[in-house]
Amino acid sequence: DGQLLQVFTVDELKKYEKSTRKVTHKCTTSGNLNQQEWTGVWIGELLPKHRVERSYDPLVTFVGMDGFGYSMFLSRALKEDVILAYEQNGEALTTETGGPVRLVKDGQH
Repeated sequence: DGQLLQVFTVDELKKYEKSTRKVTHKCTTSGNLNQQEWTGVWIGELLPKHRVERSYDPLVTFVGMDGFGYSMFLSRALKEDVILAYEQNGEALTTETGGPVRLVKDGQH
């Protein structure tokens, strides 16, 4: 609908129920597979009022403080594997690891 839904700080995200996912990722350059454990908040916790029947499937765009954005359909964003992660393998994300928050979905982070 072209509206800004919410801006969250890490501290605000940590007030929601914690969700941890193990995600296997294939590196696009080397082809290597690795599994990481990501902890954060399930997107469905952040967008509960948007889980309504519509005649269309709107795009949801996530934009980081660095200006990089990623869009997906709302129906995809509300699947259980999509989280805003603030930890990787039990450690807080740093700027070097894409922090302070990263959008993570099965197979991509």
